[in-house]
Amino acid sequence: MPTADRTQPTRLLRLLTLLSGTLAIIQAISALRAVQVFATVDVQTSLLPPLEFVAGGLWAGVFALVSRRLLQQQARAVRAALQTLTVFVIYSTLRLYLFAQADYDRARLPFLLVTAALIAGIVVFYLVVTARDRDATRLTEKYQHECEPED
Repeated sequence: MPTADRTQPTRLLRLLTLLSGTLAIIQAISALRAVQVFATVDVQTSLLPPLEFVAGGLWAGVFALVSRRLLQQQARAVRAALQTLTVFVIYSTLRLYLFAQADYDRARLPFLLVTAALIAGIVVFYLVVTARDRDATRLTEKYQHECEPED
């Protein structure tokens, strides 16, 4: 059975690398914006700017690490990226749910909750299917290896 060439990035790998790199940049900008808003304007927000800065910085760092792993095509990088994206979607949804004050934000919460649940469900389904396929492949390879005649 031919094996996949690990040097060739798949479409999923390229997409996840682009997405995680973009999210790293967006979260870094968000962290910097929180500092600038806190320093220049006396605006009362539902989420404290120092907390926004820490959260944005942490997510920027996490997505930068995920991007690096994907670029280096490390083992289980795609799995880690999908898990990280799922946790980020859940975090973003919970954050909006807990801190949304505007009527517009409150009105879109049901749509956001359904979308987050669908994304998380798709990722979990993908992870379960790939794990099952990987286990089946290992069993097949083990069986074939045990059945080979010894010279």
